[in-house]
Amino acid sequence: MMDTRKNFLIQWIRYIKFGLQYYILEKPRGLDFTMRDKSVINQEKGFHGYNKTNENHLRDIFSCLPFEEGLSLIDIGCGKGAVLKEGIKYSFKKLGGIEVSEELVTIAKKNFERLHIADKVECLLADATNYQGYDQYNVFYFYNPFGKEILEKVLDKIESGIQKKKTEKQGMTYYLIYYHPLYPEVVEKYQWKLKKELLDKLRQYKTYIYERKE
Repeated sequence: MMDTRKNFLIQWIRYIKFGLQYYILEKPRGLDFTMRDKSVINQEKGFHGYNKTNENHLRDIFSCLPFEEGLSLIDIGCGKGAVLKEGIKYSFKKLGGIEVSEELVTIAKKNFERLHIADKVECLLADATNYQGYDQYNVFYFYNPFGKEILEKVLDKIESGIQKKKTEKQGMTYYLIYYHPLYPEVVEKYQWKLKKELLDKLRQYKTYIYERKE
């Protein structure tokens, strides 16, 4: 009973915070990073809906990364672009996102144009299982965007990108950020080593930061 009450309280605190962010800070400026979107949910295909990673937790995540190594980040299932918006505050060499929903890509691009950062980020309408540009990045961000089968297919594509890059440059380090990690056993099959575990206090979700040296 206590856990149920605690979860209920955490949920309502989150709703209040995100509601205030949207109606006070975003909507008057023509922005929308915060509001949840369920249009992408497809149980048959294993697609999950859009939820934003809150900014405070993103700062905790990014503070763990070694930017001196020269990092380029792709958000896989980037939704409305919250991760990319926060990422421009850091010294990423390249920031990109892919999203399967045309509606969410349109919202993300509108957000970036409103904030005058459209030239600093790239948001593409793409199926993560078919995307060919993973070799351009060494940081991969997932907010539990899809189910186990699709995750495996995407990790296969990332693996191909890593091997392609390996023929061009030796000694690279890669990072995989998995927020709300429901299938860590799938990630770990691909030689990713867990280096850091964080807790999002607002949602009580974990984040796993994996590392892989090539």
